[in-house]
Amino acid sequence: MQDQKSFKPREVLIEEGKPGEGFWILESGTLEVVKGDKVITQLHDKGTIFGELSDLLKEPCTSTVRAKTECTATHVHKSIDMLVTESPAIAKKVIYTLARRLSNTTNKLQNLLPDSDTISLDHELEILVVDDKQSMVQAIQGSLSARPWKVSSEKQPGVALEKIERNEYALVVLSLNLPKDAAYEFYRKLRKNPVTRSVPVLASASTTEKGMSLRRRAKDAGIDHFLEKQASPREIEATIMVSLGLDPSSLYFTVRSDILYGVLPVDCNDFDKVEMVHTSGQAIENAVASRVKKAILDVHHLITPHESWRAPIEKMMKAFKRAKMQCAIYGKQDIIELLGEGNPFDVFESEQEAIASFEAPETEHLQHVREESLASVEDIKAESQPEEAPPPSSEEDSDEPEAAATT
Repeated sequence: MQDQKSFKPREVLIEEGKPGEGFWILESGTLEVVKGDKVITQLHDKGTIFGELSDLLKEPCTSTVRAKTECTATHVHKSIDMLVTESPAIAKKVIYTLARRLSNTTNKLQNLLPDSDTISLDHELEILVVDDKQSMVQAIQGSLSARPWKVSSEKQPGVALEKIERNEYALVVLSLNLPKDAAYEFYRKLRKNPVTRSVPVLASASTTEKGMSLRRRAKDAGIDHFLEKQASPREIEATIMVSLGLDPSSLYFTVRSDILYGVLPVDCNDFDKVEMVHTSGQAIENAVASRVKKAILDVHHLITPHESWRAPIEKMMKAFKRAKMQCAIYGKQDIIELLGEGNPFDVFESEQEAIASFEAPETEHLQHVREESLASVEDIKAESQPEEAPPPSSEEDSDEPEAAATT
């Protein structure tokens, strides 16, 4: 017995933890395989068999399969044991499917874990840029010059596919502005080949109307990570780190002498304002897990602080306090003026003074002032969290930094 069903985006075909029955065959569209809350792979080739392991092993499904795009799939309800007995051709297809998945897993491990069990900032790895414009290649090479990562390039998509099949690339940066449909044809062939289908892809495009149209089309094809061609060096580095599964918070945060430092770059820009807040949650989580209980926000590079920096600074300081960390700001007098009188944060004009403040005993008066400041922070928190309200839709509306990204 079998039946064909149509599914809309995010509709679930198979649910993790529940027993499976028979197996499925993909007819059209793209599916996502989700483990916990992480997408681990995508299925988009017509005729792909999935869901068979639960039936074969008589165990609950180990992952969720849901529609990424509108799709159609056939559910075969008869058990595989029975079908294998009745049809050797089906047995051959199932064996091929399992062997291909094992091959894909092996290739993915070879590509992403070159020297140890996890990739790290110190790994020597290679990134291939498929772009007919040398300017983007040079921008990526310059942005990653401090990393032990090799960046190579190829203008011809066909030649690039051959290189990827022969070599181990940790990431492919694909220009969506290649002539005609070359980028999409490249991506289709890359994903169809069992040897190359697991290589991560980061798509680059301009922010023009045409570029945004190319990005939407690429997203429909299954690409999840994007890089703006006009991106700053730090934005390029951060986006590539996310695509590699690395934590970009290290671009702004570091731990020294049991203190978490959040350091504002000298050449900070609008991207940094958003990204530093965005990654602070992960940085704090990592620090607290290592029993680090003190934090310094280093903004002394801000010569003339702009009003637009007030919100990011306040968000990060409140995040430190929510984590119950002792915290201080290392900055010039202008920062005090920027935050305004009566702000609940300690600001010091030297790093040594900021560090010393963590150890200095409080007088009764200072303790009273601190308690009032903390009470003010709690009031601000309470006011910023309306009852049963949905989460804020933008960074500017939220005091809560998000966890680090992996699109």
